[in-house]
Amino acid sequence: FSYIMANEQTHTKALFSNFDNSYNYLNAEFNTLHNDLFSPYSYRFAYQFGQNTSAFQKISAEATYTFSYGLPKKGFFVRMFGGMFLQKPDDTKTIGTEFYRAGNNSGTFDYTFSQSQFGRNELSPFSNSLFANQLLYGDAQFHVMGFSSSTDSWLTSANFRTTLPGKIPFELYADVVLINEKKSMSQTNTATYTQALYYTGGIALRLFDGIFEVHVPFFASTEINDYWTNNDTKFHQRINFSLNLNRLQPIKLLQSTNLF
Repeated sequence: FSYIMANEQTHTKALFSNFDNSYNYLNAEFNTLHNDLFSPYSYRFAYQFGQNTSAFQKISAEATYTFSYGLPKKGFFVRMFGGMFLQKPDDTKTIGTEFYRAGNNSGTFDYTFSQSQFGRNELSPFSNSLFANQLLYGDAQFHVMGFSSSTDSWLTSANFRTTLPGKIPFELYADVVLINEKKSMSQTNTATYTQALYYTGGIALRLFDGIFEVHVPFFASTEINDYWTNNDTKFHQRINFSLNLNRLQPIKLLQSTNLF
């Protein structure tokens, strides 16, 4: 169990104001990790009650498994995730940071402030900063920049990656997400939803046991390609990276001689 209370303040002219703007989150999780040398697996169940601009409740489940190639850290990795809202936030109040999201999931949407990040508020395609291409860990882990799909209904996803022969830190990856996408408000002030399937994949550089990852997409579903084309998104702007500072243990890294 954990309880998070965040006080998000306004910063203008070196002064902080709006100290009463506090957000509260209650989290309950059950985790199991079987850390086998060749075929590790894990699963996690989570519940969250939140009160920020509006109250909401959601649950999620995650499972991972490694099909070993007979060598340590060599294999085919599968991750499955599913999440749904039990109580949707008020459409007239929410800004959507608590939604499940496929693509463009940057630090702007870390509404519990639980992940350490550089350039937290940089967001593609509105910023030219390097950190605008940084993605959060967790949820769908859909490695796409610029394009974004979100929902306060439900989302399921699958992430696949496979190591390559030899001592090289590159992997092939593919992500698939099925989402009950929130589209717009109707004339009756009711949200409309559309089920959508998105996918992407390419080659990834994975270092320090996944603490640092770079994903270079080589293919994506039609909707994502259309977005990139219509917004003149260059190839280098589609590359994204993740830096898991929460797992960073300098002493352990110095003792290790392997990057991957």
